[in-house]
Amino acid sequence: MSAADRPAAPARAADRPAAPARAADRPGGAAPGAADPAPRPVRRGLLLGGLAVALVLAGLVSAVASGAPDGLEAALSAGCTVDDAGEVVAGTCPATAARPHEWGGPFADYAVAGLGPGWGTALAGVGGVLLTFACGAGLFRLARRRRAG
Repeated sequence: MSAADRPAAPARAADRPAAPARAADRPGGAAPGAADPAPRPVRRGLLLGGLAVALVLAGLVSAVASGAPDGLEAALSAGCTVDDAGEVVAGTCPATAARPHEWGGPFADYAVAGLGPGWGTALAGVGGVLLTFACGAGLFRLARRRRAG
């Protein structure tokens, strides 16, 4: 391979022009090596797209979720006898100390009272996603105001 056929060697640091030291001297005022922040419409679209995916998954997947106890409920009822309705009838396990909720709640037992098991669970999943999103958005707004002020 001749010298003309070889790829050019990368430029050495001494051969490159020096980067401006101040952010104001750089194009766009960005820090060296920092990625440009995404424009607002892209971030908003990504956020709303993620919310839409979460809502669809919460509504569809929760409607077909297993009725078997989750890991925490199974661990708490280990060592007890449980009837067909899932109530502890005998034994010595932490689940024997369980009491009904004092205040109840709109999504108790991952369902909405008055709706069938599939629709109630799906609505509880969608409501949970919306509630979580609203809390997160509120916290981010507070943090942004605090940082700006």
